[in-house]
Amino acid sequence: MYADYSYYSNQFGGKMSNDDYAVYGKRATDYISAVTFHRVTAEVLSSDIGEAVKRCCCAIAEKLLIAGETGSKTAEKVGSYSVSYHYDTPEQREKELYKTALIYLGDSGLMYRGC
Repeated sequence: MYADYSYYSNQFGGKMSNDDYAVYGKRATDYISAVTFHRVTAEVLSSDIGEAVKRCCCAIAEKLLIAGETGSKTAEKVGSYSVSYHYDTPEQREKELYKTALIYLGDSGLMYRGC
């Protein structure tokens, strides 16, 4: 995993549980590995770009947790309890994850698709 739970909770300031982060942090790492064409190595993680990779991992893990398996909560009412969900299509979810990756890694060269 690109960022461990200690980094997530202490440096990034994340609030999800250790158990949730164990699942979503791994999924985020797999996603980042795919969109960077497996360019994130131990050398990259120890460089200046490594901090951006770790923050990206945390941010994507949170996006994955929020989206969950059913969709994103869009509204909640307390009196006479009511909840509304927006069900993302796989394409919408992918766009959101990719936008998040671009925020952190867009200028790193890791996501470059060219030759």
